[in-house]
Amino acid sequence: MTLPTSLMQLLVEKAAKTRPSKELADSFAAVVCMPTTCGAASNPAHKWARSDGDIASRLPARYGHALRTFIVPLLPWALRHPWAEDISMPQAVNHWAGHMTAQKEPIERVQSLIWGTKAVRAAIEHPQSLPERVQDLRREWHALCDTASVIWKWTDVPELLLPNVYSAWTDLGLIACASPEVQCLHDPRMTLSDSWVKQMGAMFNSLPDAQLPDVLMDVLTSALPDANKLALCKKAPPVSWLNPDVHAALRPLLPLNDRACFQALPWVTLRRNRMPGQDIADLNQQLAHLYCPSLVVAFTVMLTPSDWTDRQAVQRAVHAGKKPGTPVDTLDITDLVM
Repeated sequence: MTLPTSLMQLLVEKAAKTRPSKELADSFAAVVCMPTTCGAASNPAHKWARSDGDIASRLPARYGHALRTFIVPLLPWALRHPWAEDISMPQAVNHWAGHMTAQKEPIERVQSLIWGTKAVRAAIEHPQSLPERVQDLRREWHALCDTASVIWKWTDVPELLLPNVYSAWTDLGLIACASPEVQCLHDPRMTLSDSWVKQMGAMFNSLPDAQLPDVLMDVLTSALPDANKLALCKKAPPVSWLNPDVHAALRPLLPLNDRACFQALPWVTLRRNRMPGQDIADLNQQLAHLYCPSLVVAFTVMLTPSDWTDRQAVQRAVHAGKKPGTPVDTLDITDLVM
């Protein structure tokens, strides 16, 4: 099964390759700055889009409805110009969203958001983009892709499209976590980055365990700041940390010293989980052995299988052999071997 190429993908890719003439540039500016009143000024932009047969066959029949599909694909180009200060970002994003919500099939709306998000990320990451409009765009796009957005309804998405959805979640994180910190429109007490981590945590609670490594790897191999990667991983179920690829990407982000690393590992408790006690003990033990290999001997000598539900008991093993004033990366087990 193959999915048809979406209109938004075609427009985003065409816009990225276009070096407009003055006439076309003026038309693009009118579309982005005056989407509801640009009138005949938008004619060259329409001609540009319809010059591609695949795009022409997918554009809405009504002239005004076709025009609003151009707005977000043009933002990476538009925000690099001084006149970008005239863009009303709420109007631009909401007008484009009118096209997205008018699409009948959920998969079409998801594909529009996936490619719209790619365009927005390109716009905010371009070094010549106008900073004031970048921050406005980050807020507006985050509000558009809020918790009720179809981009989060992964159960409605064909399995073939899920990797693209996961990448869009990461792109939303890159938009949210870009510097400087920006507050959410819907809740000024929360930053975009905190809101994104919270929403991703909600996704982790609904995704099957088998899909979690794919989501984490998309994040861990991205350009997100390490602090945001760690904050996100700590929201994921601990079992996902055992995946070999996740471990290889995540371990370098944790403290180099195994004692310090142990403090950063998730700890599964009997009170917060419905798993059998032995399964919890096994999971805690596997995490500690995988991420803190230099402590395995101490764990083996000092702990019984049941101790792995008792964090204090494991902590004693972690710090055993560490003498005051000695480097934290040394472990003397002479006195532990019976």
